Amino acid sequence: MIPAILDDRAARRCAAALNLRVCGTVGLLVRARRVGIVANLRTELDAVRKLGLRVDDALIQRALVLAGEAPG
Repeated sequence: MIPAILDDRAARRCAAALNLRVCGTVGLLVRARRVGIVANLRTELDAVRKLGLRVDDALIQRALVLAGEAPG
């Protein structure tokens, strides 16, 4: 099943109530990094933050670890 791409908290809760798989923008970027579509995750995360996506610093750090760009 293909996940819904959702960042909004209310939309994610609604999707969870419907038992839908969800992936946010950060998760999508981590996946893109893992398969080589994105060369540098931190650069992409900085870009989406500049566009106005509010991303928690702890989530950024976890994403960088998952992508192999930061020590775990």
